[in-house]
Amino acid sequence: GMPVPQPGMPVPPKKPDKKKGNTAVKVIIIILVIAILAAGGFFAYRMITKSMHEKEVQAQLASAQEVLNAENYAGAVEAYLELLEAEPDNEEAAAGLTNAYVSWAESCVEAGDYEEAITLLQSAEGPVSRKKIKAAITEAEDALAAYEEEVRQQEEALRLAEEEAKRQAEEEARRMAGETLKAYLQSDLIPLYGIIDTSVEYEVPYILDPEYEYAYAGYVEGLMGIAAYDIRDYDGDGQDEMLVLLVDSDGTDAVGDRCNLVILQMYETEAGNSYLSDEGYFLDDAFGCCDAEIESFYVCEKNGKVYIALEAGVVYGMISDGMSMWVSLCEYDGTYLNQLVFDGVSGSDFQDMTEFADVALELRGYGFESTADMMDDGTFTNFEFDEVGDGMEEIFYAQGINDYLYDYGAYMETEDYDLWHKDGDPAGLGIVRYTFYN
Repeated sequence: GMPVPQPGMPVPPKKPDKKKGNTAVKVIIIILVIAILAAGGFFAYRMITKSMHEKEVQAQLASAQEVLNAENYAGAVEAYLELLEAEPDNEEAAAGLTNAYVSWAESCVEAGDYEEAITLLQSAEGPVSRKKIKAAITEAEDALAAYEEEVRQQEEALRLAEEEAKRQAEEEARRMAGETLKAYLQSDLIPLYGIIDTSVEYEVPYILDPEYEYAYAGYVEGLMGIAAYDIRDYDGDGQDEMLVLLVDSDGTDAVGDRCNLVILQMYETEAGNSYLSDEGYFLDDAFGCCDAEIESFYVCEKNGKVYIALEAGVVYGMISDGMSMWVSLCEYDGTYLNQLVFDGVSGSDFQDMTEFADVALELRGYGFESTADMMDDGTFTNFEFDEVGDGMEEIFYAQGINDYLYDYGAYMETEDYDLWHKDGDPAGLGIVRYTFYN
């Protein structure tokens, strides 16, 4: 046995246990190996997992691209957004998403859905390239502007074509109406009324009234017929009407005495037939009963309307002293001949045109500025239209004159105002000669 140590005796040192030391080293080595193996396995696992994820992402990218290539733009956007939800920093997916939106917008533009393309780009979701999206919006807006301009030009061309077609149709209707009216004039009106012969001079003698011992000029006898006619669009309906100036030698004046009347007639057409639309007296006591006379009948287009105008003046100088003047202005409204202005004055002591200022004001109200200016000038003691200044077209003119009326030499020699009829014979007054022009 081993000796038992006694008190006070030193204890001898123990000998190292070689077996235990070797075991510890082995344990450490084993632990290190396991750690190394674990770290390597984890690293390998991470590498394998990453590789598998990358392959999955690439597969998703390829799938999204295939959807885009198939022009399923909504599906491609959805695929890229789904991928980016898991991979928000994936630049390839962001570029694909941008391309999907741009391609989708381009397809809308090609289909003519410009506003849809702009709305789509403006509402693009996800980490798209705002620069490319903005550029695509600009292209879509430019395409929309170009399309709108093309549409505007097409609409303008269509409008012009329609206006031209309408104008040609109106012109044709107007031409046909004019031809119908002219044919009606020749076939019906002239045979019915006759026509005033403007190639001859009409002589009117003086007549003695035995009851009043008063001599006066008579009227042009047998003056019955059409003095003038004019065909144009009088009422602005796009179709021509026909104005007829008719003289009736069997008319009566306001007190029932026989006189020459000037009548206005307006004819229309409907369904190829002509008819009298309206008529009215324009002038009575015409062509007679005075020593000198002038009547002018005008047509004037002004401010989109057509006016019928008359100026008239008569002079009494053989058997009395004085003159009468008047003007008239009418228009046709499609149904009636309406008299707009009718005014006149009579007397023998006119000072200047200030006495006719009211008439000038009325005419100015209808656009006859030049005529009104002339009347307001004060140098003309006459109602007279400014034919040139107001662009008027004279369609009929009548003039009557007694040659003796202006024989001032004979008058000055005798100083006898009753020179021509002092013997009671109206023949001494001579005659009034009438001429007509159209």
